[in-house]
Amino acid sequence: MLCLVRQADSVIIEVEVDSKAKGKQCLDKVCEVLGIIESDYMGLQYVGPHGENLWLNLRNQIRRQLPGPPPYRLQLRMKFFVPPHLILQDITRHYFYLDVRRAFIENRLRVSSTHQICHLTALIAQIELGDLDETVGSASALLQYPKYLPTNYLVNCSEDPEHPPQLRVRWRSGGSNDASSNNHNSNEEIITESKDEEQQQVSIETDRTVVVHLCQKVMKEHLSLKGMTTSAAVYQFLKEASELEDFGMEQYFVKNRNGETLRIGVGSTGVLIHDLNLVLKHNIPYASIHLATNAGRCFFLNFVNECGESSALGFKLENCHSASALYRAVTEKHAFYSCETVRNAVTSQYIRDLKGTIASLFNENTALGKNYVFDIQKTCREVYDHTRRVMYQMEMVGKRNSVDAPPVESNNSKEQGCHATACKEIQERLAAFQDSMLCRICMDFDVSTVFFPCRHVACCSTCAPLCHSCPLCRSSISETQHVYLPYTGCELSSLKKERKSSVVVKPES
Repeated sequence: MLCLVRQADSVIIEVEVDSKAKGKQCLDKVCEVLGIIESDYMGLQYVGPHGENLWLNLRNQIRRQLPGPPPYRLQLRMKFFVPPHLILQDITRHYFYLDVRRAFIENRLRVSSTHQICHLTALIAQIELGDLDETVGSASALLQYPKYLPTNYLVNCSEDPEHPPQLRVRWRSGGSNDASSNNHNSNEEIITESKDEEQQQVSIETDRTVVVHLCQKVMKEHLSLKGMTTSAAVYQFLKEASELEDFGMEQYFVKNRNGETLRIGVGSTGVLIHDLNLVLKHNIPYASIHLATNAGRCFFLNFVNECGESSALGFKLENCHSASALYRAVTEKHAFYSCETVRNAVTSQYIRDLKGTIASLFNENTALGKNYVFDIQKTCREVYDHTRRVMYQMEMVGKRNSVDAPPVESNNSKEQGCHATACKEIQERLAAFQDSMLCRICMDFDVSTVFFPCRHVACCSTCAPLCHSCPLCRSSISETQHVYLPYTGCELSSLKKERKSSVVVKPES
């Protein structure tokens, strides 16, 4: 069975899998081709029956989820977004950049000011075009800048107050990740913010003036970035984008009981509900959510409001697929960002089709027609720790292969090699344990502080007072408390000294 997986840069990878293969096998093959270890951040998307983008459940068979015969067309996208300092591989950071850049250009990332737009656009230009030579490449760069700018945002056409004050393009939501859904005619979309109705018509020349004026600001920012490497620019772009409210947020359009259309965003800290004018209606952190359910086209949310009272909200979506996708997004993102580990109630939850339901009446343990609801396997911290261990093991294997061992066939040498292998395994376990107990900020002292309400233990007593949000889940900190963990203090400090003393620095020749 052939699967055509499209990357964010429009490059298509052909993957051949078994006819009964599950989604995880297809994703693993794609990541193997790309050399990506941090595959838990990624997912595969497909177009649903109503044109919506849905996440492929990696624990279920591919052919049972996608309509029609193969070849199946999928999209490789980032499913869980984390700050750049938690991404260990350069190739993974590059794919994060591709998805965030696409969200920025499609205006699914709300930016606070025009200056910030110009700065982020200049970072993209630095990554894509490199250093700007003001004497040679300024004209060609001005032609490239418009395709890096957001497709719609409020901008000042001139600093002169005598000119028309502002121009903007109507805001479009980011519920769809398909670039084709955001294509539009700029001449029809641009309107003015002036109160005079006679100024509502804007000529093409004025539109070009606005774009040129904005590109000139981008050029000034681009010149200031001269000398910055591509990797540094990617890191800076992701760092600044991760501070935006809509970073990594899945967006859905719903209707409440009054028939009002709202936008629900499911992000790393919780659920944000806005109206179409981007006025915040509800900000619900994951710690306040009691229950999230869906039934048909409806989605229900029970939570504790700011007054400490229990509240319930109900929404209706376009179809049942979108409702189940919203329910799945809330549950999986809550487990990924806020939990220490994924609970069995999440991993074991499944549904059956009609044939499987009938078969389960006679045999309750049958796997016929069994489809899992969620495919999340690891939390944010578990993905980070797992990647560090895998990269450390790969580094050790590479060093071991680079050293040419003498070919000795004696029994004594075999016994020594056996003891050496066992010793290295113990050292690797000890190093993994030691790293898990270190502060995520300074990486020098033991963790000793728990954050509330997320309950993450990630910092030492020195770094914890400096944090306003949790470094693991980015949720706000309301209270901290000192904790005492086993194997910390003198015992772990002695392990650090032994590990540091084992590192030998070779003098330069």
